[in-house]
Amino acid sequence: MGKHHKKAGDGVDIVTALPATDIARHAKKALDISKGSGLGKARMALTGESADGLTFAVQNILGMTLTQFRLTITDDGSRRTAVAALGEYTTSQTTVYFIPIMPKTIEGYSDYMRWCAALSEFVQAADSAARVTMRKAQ
Repeated sequence: MGKHHKKAGDGVDIVTALPATDIARHAKKALDISKGSGLGKARMALTGESADGLTFAVQNILGMTLTQFRLTITDDGSRRTAVAALGEYTTSQTTVYFIPIMPKTIEGYSDYMRWCAALSEFVQAADSAARVTMRKAQ
């Protein structure tokens, strides 16, 4: 694998008193809101669920996975920490006669970040004392 994309570390970190089941419920609710719509739009799907988190995928209209991301939830007693991070992803780059004219982009990145923003809003609405940090490359 080549060099990581500069935005591959983007995501959200959440520290909250909400139970892990509530965080998972909010993550699924955020999935419904951040799905693309219309012809040619990417779709998002829950692809896995385990005791320590959820796995999601952004897929193109043919069902091919463009980007996978994971929400890992850890419990340290009175607080839960949820961290969303990109896993595998594909990139694209606009070219003219094989000459790149635009920077590389992560396919499905905007859908993923829209999901992160929706999740953070839902958690903050349910727990006003939650600490939410959006990680974004400059």
